[in-house]
Amino acid sequence: MAHLLDHRTVSTHQLADLQAREEEEAVMERLNHSPEQPERLSLNEAQTAALQDICSHYNVPFDADHYIVNSNDAWMMPSYAEGWVGGPANAEHTIYVGVSPDGRINS
Repeated sequence: MAHLLDHRTVSTHQLADLQAREEEEAVMERLNHSPEQPERLSLNEAQTAALQDICSHYNVPFDADHYIVNSNDAWMMPSYAEGWVGGPANAEHTIYVGVSPDGRINS
């Protein structure tokens, strides 16, 4: 056990309480542990330039975090960046796009 108390100086009741707390902490640690998230893919230079241009056209701010980049082995649109121009907050005023690795915009 991880506790530092000497079993000889602790009553049976106190020891049971301490063990129960330690078991609960261990269970909570296992429940709260999640495997590492895969590294988020970044926009390449062509995708960044294309998205900056279209954001400027729609007069909305560009933020790279508004777009996801699909993995090379994605079932649909591999290596494409996609998202709402200007982010979800601007969805009513803009379009949802996919941007190829070479910077071509598709909507």
